[in-house]
Amino acid sequence: MTVKKNQKAFTLCHFKFLIRLALLLCAIAIHFITGDLLSHSSFVAIVWITFAFDAVLKLFPLRYESMGSQKQFGRNFAPAKAAAKVKLASGKKLIIVAVLWVVLNAVIAHLYFKSIIDAGVMVIISLFYAVCDMICILFYCPFQQFLGNKCCNACRIYNWDYIMMFTPLMFIGNAYAAALVILAVVIFVRWEYTAWKHPERFCEETNENLKCSRCTEKRCSRKIM
Repeated sequence: MTVKKNQKAFTLCHFKFLIRLALLLCAIAIHFITGDLLSHSSFVAIVWITFAFDAVLKLFPLRYESMGSQKQFGRNFAPAKAAAKVKLASGKKLIIVAVLWVVLNAVIAHLYFKSIIDAGVMVIISLFYAVCDMICILFYCPFQQFLGNKCCNACRIYNWDYIMMFTPLMFIGNAYAAALVILAVVIFVRWEYTAWKHPERFCEETNENLKCSRCTEKRCSRKIM
């Protein structure tokens, strides 16, 4: 069977990467020129709209999005022809990733509460995480080898992206930030609940749509890892 390439998903990822990179560079410029990033309400609103819109879309099945994100939805589950056991990433490895992320951001939070860095820098760090998220998808992913994923489509933590991106925003007490954090938590809880309730959707051995033969994006041919 010939699988048609999903050019829309591929193009969308590059578009997101360029938008996030542009927002990061603008945030750095505004912060270091004016010293008060959050006082620029128009820019803050643009950042919020950009990420809030994308976050809301993650809660719904979309044909043009990557299977890595969309495998949680029942309509994207194609039962394997032969019976197979679900083989998800080790729970211990997931815990290690989570703990390391908490430790890293605890250090950042400490610097913030000690007034070594300000809220503007916290936003910049979140935008930097957002750019790194797209780098993981498009070019190189340090989580892939550690978790044993063959690719993004089979990634167990694909939709952890928002909760990881906006961890620094949990500490700054801004209404825009709080809204993004709430959306991130909803996305994370929805993802983890589905993985617990329907683990077969997340595993190549039980979901035919995660097999290489069904892949429509072929990112592995472009990534370093």
